Formats: sequence, C-alpha cells, structure tokens
Amino acid sequence: VVLNALDNLQARNHVNRMCLAADVPLIDSGTAGYIGQVDLIKKNLTPCYECVQRKGQKTYPSCTIRNTPSEPVHCIVWAKHLFNQLFGEPDDEEEVSPNAEDPEAMAESGANALN
Repeated sequence: VVLNALDNLQARNHVNRMCLAADVPLIDSGTAGYIGQVDLIKKNLTPCYECVQRKGQKTYPSCTIRNTPSEPVHCIVWAKHLFNQLFGEPDDEEEVSPNAEDPEAMAESGANALN
C-alpha cells in the first residue's frame, strides 16, 4: 500500500501511474485550509486518480501564498495582500485570495496587481 500526501498534481499523477502499473493500492490524501480529502485507488476496483474529474482551484491556501508560491498568480496575490497590509485597510480575516466566483473581482484583482 502506498500512502500519498503530495502537494502538487504532477507528482500525484506520477504516483498514481506507478501504483496502477505495479497493481499496488494507493491511498491519496490532501488538505486545503480546514478541508481535507482521502481517496482509495485500487486497479480494476475504483477509478484511478486521473480518471476522476476534479474542480479547478479557485482560491489559494495562505500557506501556499506565503511559503511556497509556485505560479505567478501566487506572487501577485501575496504582493496585493502585503500592499493592503501596508497601505490599505487591514483584513481581519487574513484572506489572501480573490473571490473566484466573482469574475469582476478576479479581473479587478489582476488589474490592481498590474497598476
């Protein structure tokens, strides 16, 4: 049995493929803030990790933004957060991600980051 708690999709997909090829059960887990998930993947019994359609990430965990930014948008969101901390109104909830449900907020976030 392989217990998986990797932090990026490419690595998870690789482990998934290796477990399928070796016919080894995979228990995949992960967290985002206070939300967690666990998936059991067993060849010919359950869908593989890549076979399950997953929703795209709409917000970014503050630990990713602060400690391990891996995409340009992470740096933009963190810079915007720091700018607001220094020159804007304080954010009591420490929310560092724009509201991805609101297209105007996302567009405004990107435009503000470039201004």
